[in-house]
Amino acid sequence: MPHHETQPTPVEVGGFRRIEQPLWAKTAVTVGGLGLIGLEVWWFLLSRPKSRKATPEDDS
Repeated sequence: MPHHETQPTPVEVGGFRRIEQPLWAKTAVTVGGLGLIGLEVWWFLLSRPKSRKATPEDDS
């Protein structure tokens, strides 16, 4: 069999060639992206600053 017959044919989509990626790569990118989104949500919305209200007794 010639080499060009064993390779999947890229599909042209709007001037771009579609390249099929392995499932593990798609999964890794998706999980990494969701993890980063979750980290941003936690950082900006859910984390509490470690500050406390000043009192007159704290004056050093």
